[in-house]
Amino acid sequence: MHPDHDLIKLPPQPSAEEILRIHGEFYREMQPTDAVKLLYQAAFGPGHMITDPSAALERTCLELESVTCQPSLPGDGTPVFEEIGGGYVRLYLNPGISPRLVTRLFAASANALSKNPVDFTGSLNLLRRLTGEGVFAFSSDELENYLTDYIRSGMPAVSHSEAYRKAYHPAYRVVRREYARLLPLLCRIEKCIEENGSCILVIDGFCASGKSTLAGFIAQAYDARLIHMDDFFLPPEKRTPERFAEPGGNVDYERFKTEVADHLADNELTYGVFDCSEMAVTSHLTLPKKSLTIIEGAYSHHLFFGDYHDLDVFVQTSPEEQLKRIRQRDGEEYLPMFVNRWIPFEKAYESAFDVRARSLYLIET
Repeated sequence: MHPDHDLIKLPPQPSAEEILRIHGEFYREMQPTDAVKLLYQAAFGPGHMITDPSAALERTCLELESVTCQPSLPGDGTPVFEEIGGGYVRLYLNPGISPRLVTRLFAASANALSKNPVDFTGSLNLLRRLTGEGVFAFSSDELENYLTDYIRSGMPAVSHSEAYRKAYHPAYRVVRREYARLLPLLCRIEKCIEENGSCILVIDGFCASGKSTLAGFIAQAYDARLIHMDDFFLPPEKRTPERFAEPGGNVDYERFKTEVADHLADNELTYGVFDCSEMAVTSHLTLPKKSLTIIEGAYSHHLFFGDYHDLDVFVQTSPEEQLKRIRQRDGEEYLPMFVNRWIPFEKAYESAFDVRARSLYLIET
């Protein structure tokens, strides 16, 4: 097993009511504006587009210089992130996390946000109910007085109260929840880029495990060069019984090595894209070199490629969830082909090459 082998798993997201109750209990100095800010961030995310990443990085660096780390929730006193709902978290500025990484995740989250004012209005009603139950230190009358003016003004983004700032010294960025669970891997990627100038990440795993989704999240944050193993399906002339008997033989590993693995250090690379409807390579892609290259797909760990990557991940899910996703993605009529053919091929490859155990991280989806 890889000496740094680790499992990354995202726990279920707490409900809006659970989050409000936790914050109400821990942040006793919270004022109505702080509660509204929490709900606003859950509904709208970071709240604005990031048009100048350099300026955003500069602001993060300046804020980090004066940050006073306070525990966000009961624990070891070194907060990293806390749940706010809506698929977002507050990622706290911390000397242990690169400000460049924080800025990447903040920018990617801000530029991908979607707004849902209906959810926000419903959250305000939930806030009213919980305030009436005594969850917060402020009263229902105090909340209503605040909300009357707030709604009249058009329900804008708000700042933390002075009481909250003085008590908790908040210093964070709102980012998508998916990035929070990936922090161990993302910190490794950032360090690799800082030390080497570039990083090659391999994301392997069984079909329908979530490899493409994971690769997309990371690629968005880094503007990465993303290469899919699906573009290297085995052509008809190589589909022999002997080839299919090979562990990992169900991919055109020769063409991948010649066109991709051997040229990752070049300023750009060009490779053919296999079209399953034509059963042939029908087009080509030319991709410039980027600070991060992601190779995504089953068989990306094939030993034929050699030690061509810097970091590696194996994505896994339960067999029940895998079949559910295949049905949703490909339809019931294609399920037997996956069960009887493609899944056994992938399992034979993973077992023969010990892919899961050799990977730096296991990611559960």
